[in-house]
Amino acid sequence: MMREIEGENITVYWLDGNDGEVIKAIAYIGNSYMCELLPKPLSKRSKLETTPEHTAARELMSSYVATIQGYQNQQRKSVRQVVLIDNRKTTLNDNFRIFNRETTEPLIEFEREAAVLDEPEEEFDCAEIQTNTTSFKERFKNDF
Repeated sequence: MMREIEGENITVYWLDGNDGEVIKAIAYIGNSYMCELLPKPLSKRSKLETTPEHTAARELMSSYVATIQGYQNQQRKSVRQVVLIDNRKTTLNDNFRIFNRETTEPLIEFEREAAVLDEPEEEFDCAEIQTNTTSFKERFKNDF
């Protein structure tokens, strides 16, 4: 059954009682009936509270988990191991070349020379500007 439902979308229909508990749940794949779903058996964690019903529920759940894990291990071992040999070069593009490496002539010829501007006649006052704002770090220093 696990091979049939592996990777399939399962539709679950259930009937619930007046108290909200599920009375019966059935799983379908498409229009075909697959199985009836049962609630996970719960057991007490404390050994003092354990009853024979809890012990039976724990054993049932353990056997279910062992079945699922055994199926997973069997499927994993059935896949043949593959060895990948990567023969690619570590350098992706080793044929990059810079052409005309020996020449120092400019690639673009300019027709006119750049204009040189006169220095300004008036002097600027470079006094420090006083601000009342503090730095970002100092602003939040005492907040945290």
